[in-house]
Amino acid sequence: MRLIDGTDIGVLGPGLYDALANGLLLPKICLLNLFAVLSKQNDPISGQPWFSMVKKILVIDQERLVAVVDSNLFESVDHILNDMNNFAK
Repeated sequence: MRLIDGTDIGVLGPGLYDALANGLLLPKICLLNLFAVLSKQNDPISGQPWFSMVKKILVIDQERLVAVVDSNLFESVDHILNDMNNFAK
């Protein structure tokens, strides 16, 4: 995994997550927030938690992450986009 500025910080696991501090604190908070929200919110198409579709985090910064995701995510998003009136709320 790397930061948005290109700094490689290694493979994310419990040890790396616990070690993120100082200049890496904002990416750590971002990851925690995204995990917390996207683990509790389910994709309305598959019923799976959104975060369960994340296969590999590639880049992270203080506001977002870039990840490799399951192809089912693309199908769900496409389905939602094509029927927005039913998913407006």
